[in-house]
Amino acid sequence: NKFIFSNIKAERGVIYDSNLKQLVFNNSAFDLLCDKRDLAVLSKDITKEIEDVAKIIGKDPEILKKEIGEEKDSQVLVAENIPHQMLLTLETKIKDFPGFEIDRNTTREYVDGYFFSHSIGYMSKVNKEDLASYRDYSVSDYIGKTGVEKFYEKVLRGNPGKTEIEKNVSGNKKGEKIVSLPESGKSLVLYIDAGLQKTLTEVLESRLEMPNLRRAAAVAIDPRTGGILALVSLPSFDNNILSGGGTVSDLQKIQNDSAQPFFNRVISGQYPTGSTIKPFIA
Repeated sequence: NKFIFSNIKAERGVIYDSNLKQLVFNNSAFDLLCDKRDLAVLSKDITKEIEDVAKIIGKDPEILKKEIGEEKDSQVLVAENIPHQMLLTLETKIKDFPGFEIDRNTTREYVDGYFFSHSIGYMSKVNKEDLASYRDYSVSDYIGKTGVEKFYEKVLRGNPGKTEIEKNVSGNKKGEKIVSLPESGKSLVLYIDAGLQKTLTEVLESRLEMPNLRRAAAVAIDPRTGGILALVSLPSFDNNILSGGGTVSDLQKIQNDSAQPFFNRVISGQYPTGSTIKPFIA
């Protein structure tokens, strides 16, 4: 028998504007993982197991076998954000696949993502660099990549729990117990006023209708506190596309845009100061 420890994902905190309008929601998602510790020897039975799984998820068995074999980590992400019908099929047959498991996950839904993409940022699946830099993350986890989602990653994520699974020599589960419970992440209330953010975006977009204008930036700051009331960089993008809610073509369209929608012109653009500096000097 052997014991395998795995994380129990904590509920991620959500994000509100200054008037407590919720800007970010959590949605349930499911991934299919392969644990190579249960596929140590590629016997005929294991080969058949991979072929059966590949058939369900619509993948070439040889490609799946190669991906699993070449992955250095013990856990391999086989399929993410599994469609409902595929999930039902897998749930009825998962006991026949000791080397595979269905992992419950959480994806982000950004309300009016186009308006808040540069300030809130977005989340996406962890990569090898993330796994090397952060502890207690698995191949199926999401992590904040830009904006508030990245800066407050530790606050929003919370602390995952631990579960101990006992399996016999055949890879079949004999028992499972919770070692520690997860601690939910904390939610954030921003200075941003959602209504002002939309209005400022619409005003700038109306200016971009003029000839030869494609880019714009503006920020509204509360002079009493320094709080950011609105932050707009145009062109913008829908951050739901990068959080699992878009297609490859959607992503390529943003990446190939010469106006660089990903570039946050408010905090990263460099511009001559101009006459706006004179009142400060005076």
